[in-house]
Amino acid sequence: MRSDKKLLQKIFNSSLGTIILSELAFSVCSVIDGILSGQYLGDTALAAIGICAPFPSILAVFSGILSAGCQARCSYYMGRGEKDNANSVFSTVILVSMLFSALMTFVIVVFTVPAAEILGAAGRDAELHDGTVDYLRACAIGTVGMIMDTILWPIVQLEGKHLHMRAAVIVLAGMNIIGDLLNMFVFGGGLFGVGLVTAISYICASSVLGAALLTKNVSFSFSFRLVKLSILPGLLYKGVPKAVRRGCSSLRVIFLIILTAMTAAESGVAALAVQLNLMDFLGGVGAGIAETMVMISGVVFAENDTESLRLLYKGSIIYILLLEIPITVLLIISAPLIVGLYMPEQSEAVNMAVSAVRCYSLALPFAAFNEMYINYFQGTGRSTVSSVVSFFSRIGTIIPTGIIFGVLLGIDGIWFSLFVSEALLSLGIVLAALIFGKNDNMLEKLLFIEKDKYGDIRFYDTLISQKGEEIGLAERIGLFCKENGVDDRRSYLASLFCEELVTNITEYGFSEGKRHCIDLRVSLNDGEIRIRIRDDCKPFDPQKWYELNHSEDPAANIGIKIVMKMSRRFEYTTTFRMNNVIIVI
Repeated sequence: MRSDKKLLQKIFNSSLGTIILSELAFSVCSVIDGILSGQYLGDTALAAIGICAPFPSILAVFSGILSAGCQARCSYYMGRGEKDNANSVFSTVILVSMLFSALMTFVIVVFTVPAAEILGAAGRDAELHDGTVDYLRACAIGTVGMIMDTILWPIVQLEGKHLHMRAAVIVLAGMNIIGDLLNMFVFGGGLFGVGLVTAISYICASSVLGAALLTKNVSFSFSFRLVKLSILPGLLYKGVPKAVRRGCSSLRVIFLIILTAMTAAESGVAALAVQLNLMDFLGGVGAGIAETMVMISGVVFAENDTESLRLLYKGSIIYILLLEIPITVLLIISAPLIVGLYMPEQSEAVNMAVSAVRCYSLALPFAAFNEMYINYFQGTGRSTVSSVVSFFSRIGTIIPTGIIFGVLLGIDGIWFSLFVSEALLSLGIVLAALIFGKNDNMLEKLLFIEKDKYGDIRFYDTLISQKGEEIGLAERIGLFCKENGVDDRRSYLASLFCEELVTNITEYGFSEGKRHCIDLRVSLNDGEIRIRIRDDCKPFDPQKWYELNHSEDPAANIGIKIVMKMSRRFEYTTTFRMNNVIIVI
């Protein structure tokens, strides 16, 4: 077994920061809209934005289900080196998403009034009703940007194009801030202008993400030839947890608006709007950890790598504790200052809003823990379990706790119920793992890994971080294969292939003067030998290099020739900005 996991840790750490930044950035538009509208357009404008809060979640029911299905299948296929299958999924999702975006833009723009009334504008005073309609109609123009951001982001993550991801974040936040200020102080566009700025910002950000897939050394590319509508049912099933999550998120918002309006009238709705406006932003760290979990777990699960799953789980828990608890404490202390950004001190909703922010702050560590499990179950192929946990996380626990605590404690009870509902679900997950976990190891209980799940598969793992460590590798792999019943010929080929490729990497990839790692795994299952070599050196596709440097001289490039001709399958991908080679013998 490998004694080091530096490469996986590098993937996790480098991905996590960018993903958290993206989660925060993609929620910052609503935060900026809420702050500027509350300060300069008043509580009614803030309430209108709060009523429209479910709109992105409703869109994300569709985009989320396709994005999650796309991410799960593409991660799996990339983990197995099946690049054509991954691109078939990607191309199909892109085409369907573009068609759906056009349809939704038309429907919402034409039927904005009934849509706004369904969200909660019905029965409100004329100013609130009309403001909700204006904001929603303008936001609908950016439907294509909102949907394509959701679809493209995990793919760009898999490509490891962090520069483009950061650029998309800067474009989204920067355009929204500058545009809102111009709208407020120069053009006077009101809520329609606020929504239009958000729409344009999303479209521009999605264009930056799309540009990442037009650069060199990418594994994903759109092709009409690879579009296969027949794969949609499978993608929809894989994405059901995200659809349940998004759909239930919308229902939770609508439920809270109704319950709050019944308890504290429009002042309560304005206070709730502050909480809802901050909710996605406050949860950005937890959502980033969860997204990192689903992205990496899909790849390592495809490799049957339970050791990496354990490391991934422990790393996620550590980050939740180190990041979420300090954020909770900071938010509890600074809640009055945060609320002051949204509304003037004389507003009667101020005290309610402070209480709302503080109560939700308490829920953050538990919400992050629950979100991590939802994504972990999805990444490891347990879509039904992920959907069930999503349902309880979003609405299954908030309805009873909201009603009970609302009756007992009034408006403060409604705020407090968000914390109670998330904490109860976290407790339920841990109890379920301890009671039903089919393993003696505590960590594997928490991971819901069945005992001896991969008992019929044999693995050889090693990590090479400097020249010289590859010496003797061929003999070790040959011995491993023979000890597990592999015939002499294929044992020799496995050892030869590993020696040839690893030696090339250490010879040419380790020559930059930087620290590098090679993560090698050989797995034996049902007579198949699968070799996976992952390294963090500069991009290098041995298959393409061989094609460009092909020679008729039998002695030229003899090593790579043998690998190409004698393997049943040879695939190269660039997942996580890493070189990944899959060989099947």
